[in-house]
Amino acid sequence: MLQSVFALWRHFIGNAPEAQAVSVQDDRRLWDRHATELQGSVQVAKNGARDRTLASVRDLSCAGANLLLDRPLAPGQMLSLELPAADDEVRTVLAYVVRCIPNRDGMWSLGCLFARELSMTDLNSLGAPKISAPDDDKRIWVRYDCVRCPVRANYRKVGDSASESQPVQVLDISAAGIGLSVRSPLDAGSLLTLDLLDKRGRNALTILACVVHTTSRVGGEYAVGCNFIRELSEEELQSLL
Repeated sequence: MLQSVFALWRHFIGNAPEAQAVSVQDDRRLWDRHATELQGSVQVAKNGARDRTLASVRDLSCAGANLLLDRPLAPGQMLSLELPAADDEVRTVLAYVVRCIPNRDGMWSLGCLFARELSMTDLNSLGAPKISAPDDDKRIWVRYDCVRCPVRANYRKVGDSASESQPVQVLDISAAGIGLSVRSPLDAGSLLTLDLLDKRGRNALTILACVVHTTSRVGGEYAVGCNFIRELSEEELQSLL
């Protein structure tokens, strides 16, 4: 999954060619797919602007979704998928197209993979059955809840000259990524420079991260999930906890 995110980052910052057909191996983790009747929207970056179109979500899993659109999108294309969630929230997930098949009715069926797998809580909030993670879940990275184990950090947006480093609340952290609570919205696909502080408040690590999903919450706060550009070592992670 991290290799997929690296490719997306290269595309986002302009170091990759135009979207091309890509080959994706079968997902051996066998995430359950859930049929849905969600109506959302897809945003695609084009020439500095964002083109938005309506999308029907036909099925959903922790790893991806099948969408029905009125237009084709090339395999390899990065997109932001906005979905209605529980409690009037809107969840935006960074994804990319792995297949595009024409339907007889003039619509297009898109198979998409998320840049970061959704948690079971995320999936349930979107209307999937209330189920627990399977016993054979092979994701090995432990996610630490930072409410009970506080981690402090500062962030700034990459490529935005007006962006200044500012404190941010850390919701959770793992070797692969971090969850943040911010007051201003951050688009899926945004690159951030994160300064992670150790237990004494000193700068322990500066690392790039990519916003891969964001949820607008009642009250104006935004919860964002990010993937690190590389996995943290056990020593780096423990120095923050």
